[in-house]
Amino acid sequence: MPEKTIKDLGVALKERRKERKLTQENLSDMTGISKRHIAKIENGIANASFEIVSILAKCLDISIDQIIFSDLEETEEYVKRLAIKLSLCTEEQRQITIKILNSILDEFQIINIKSKDEDQK
Repeated sequence: MPEKTIKDLGVALKERRKERKLTQENLSDMTGISKRHIAKIENGIANASFEIVSILAKCLDISIDQIIFSDLEETEEYVKRLAIKLSLCTEEQRQITIKILNSILDEFQIINIKSKDEDQK
C-alpha cells in the first residue's frame, strides 16, 4: 500500500475506535490482534494485511470503503461547494475558473512528479 493510504487507514481506524469509546487494549481483546500491532497500524507504521483490516472493520462496524476512502467524503463536499459557486457564475466566468483550476492542478502534478524523482535519487 502507498504510504499515504497506510497513514489514512490508521487515522480512520483510530477515529472509529475512539468514536466507539474503545482503547487499543479493548480492540486487541475483541479481535485477537496485538495492542502493539494496532498501535503501529493507527500510527501509519505497519502495513496491515487485508485480513487484519477486515477483522478491524468488522469489529468497529465500519465498511472497508469508509476506511480506505476516508478522504473521499471530504473531497465530495468540496466538489459540491465548488459546483454551487460555479452555478452562480456566467458561462464565461465558469470557463475562466475551469482554466485556472486546470492550470493549478497541472502545476501540482508537475511538482509531485519532481518530488518523486528527487525521492528516488
